[in-house]
Amino acid sequence: MAFAAAIGFYDGVHEGHRFVLSSLRQVAAEEGMQTLAVTFRQHPATLTGRREAPPLLTTPEERLQLLRCETDCVLMLDFAQISHLTAAEFMQLLRSKYGVELLLMGYDHRFGSDLLRLPADYAAAAGKASMRLRWLPEHRQAETHVSSTEIRRLLLKGDAETAARLLSRPYMLAGTVVHGREIGRRMGFPTANLQIEDADKLIPADGVYICRVEQGEDRWKGLLNIGSNPTVGGTERTLEVHIDGFSGMLYGKRLRIALLRYLRQEQRFPTTDALRRQIAADLKALRG
Repeated sequence: MAFAAAIGFYDGVHEGHRFVLSSLRQVAAEEGMQTLAVTFRQHPATLTGRREAPPLLTTPEERLQLLRCETDCVLMLDFAQISHLTAAEFMQLLRSKYGVELLLMGYDHRFGSDLLRLPADYAAAAGKASMRLRWLPEHRQAETHVSSTEIRRLLLKGDAETAARLLSRPYMLAGTVVHGREIGRRMGFPTANLQIEDADKLIPADGVYICRVEQGEDRWKGLLNIGSNPTVGGTERTLEVHIDGFSGMLYGKRLRIALLRYLRQEQRFPTTDALRRQIAADLKALRG
């Protein structure tokens, strides 16, 4: 089977990535090939040392699931095992072992231990591997550069709505419900304390978010608080979600949280009664 492929880490599988993968499907259809997304389990920066690895928008499992919706096949490689390969050697590996005959590259994509920069250099490397090469232009959305870096920047300042637009879906967090201090329950607003399952996952800016809570097939509206809960003497950063209309026990359950809108900053209130009144106002905003 002959493949047309596109290489990338694809963190977030955002609109820019989807532009590449949509173009890949079009090229593959013209050539009578199947599509292959080539990605890596670890972020390349974790091994190259040229820069610090960023927090991730998607776990490896999330990326696999999203990429499988966009392509015929996904190849997830161990970057440590191929990081020493030059661009030509990597193309030769894709050609001989995985049947890649055509490689589609984003306008700013670079790979290989030899750090090639010019399109002509990649074209020469592709020729050595008996592979064809095509380049794509930059993809922008409403004059915004679509990139994983930009989406991280937006989330780290709390702009969940713009991040969702660039992702084409809400940003997701997943974790297991663990025991907390139960202060919310005593105040009349019980919360589920989340232990995020992937330490590399990006945690957005502190504050209160309107969110959607998913547990299995069930869906609820909720309020997610990210922060240290200074009003009640908290010192550690936690993630706590109040599920509107839910009553029951969730300890040990896995929840997925979709961030829909940033509501307000976390703040220290003068009294717990003032905090209780603010939470009531937050719920009113949630219910719209």
